[in-house]
Amino acid sequence: MDAIIKTKLDYPKKINKTIEILLRHLKLKGKDIHRLKLTKVQHFKPVANECHINTMLMKDFEDGKQEFGWLVWYDAKNDFCEAIFHSVWRNSNESLIDITPRQHNEKRVMFIVDGDRMAKPITYEGKAALYTFSNVQVIKGNVERDTKSIISIIHSNLAREQGLI
Repeated sequence: MDAIIKTKLDYPKKINKTIEILLRHLKLKGKDIHRLKLTKVQHFKPVANECHINTMLMKDFEDGKQEFGWLVWYDAKNDFCEAIFHSVWRNSNESLIDITPRQHNEKRVMFIVDGDRMAKPITYEGKAALYTFSNVQVIKGNVERDTKSIISIIHSNLAREQGLI
């Protein structure tokens, strides 16, 4: 049985040994680390937890492209790191812009670009879904939960309202 760890996650202020292990495990490069603030968009109202849908919709309004990667959270007390597959918008000036509202109103997030993985919309058992990736967890220097490809049902109405699906 897995032990229960109470965590207080925040975006990492620096890269430590645990985060370096995460980077190596996911085959990511330190030069691809970005600290991003939330940027509001005028064209539609993005939905929390729907980053891939939010950034897919941006192509209808602005030049640029969807950029996939990982949000990294860290709890120093427990030496616990979690990476969540995420997407942001890369505008025509090559700047990365995070448009997805945050659940806990964080001011900044750490985003690491991943050029090898991507999310894409699919239909699964007659429902709108995304092919995406599960979270990764590193605890005290050990990869305790690895990522795998998953299918996630889309629960918000944003994709339907905007004609994406």
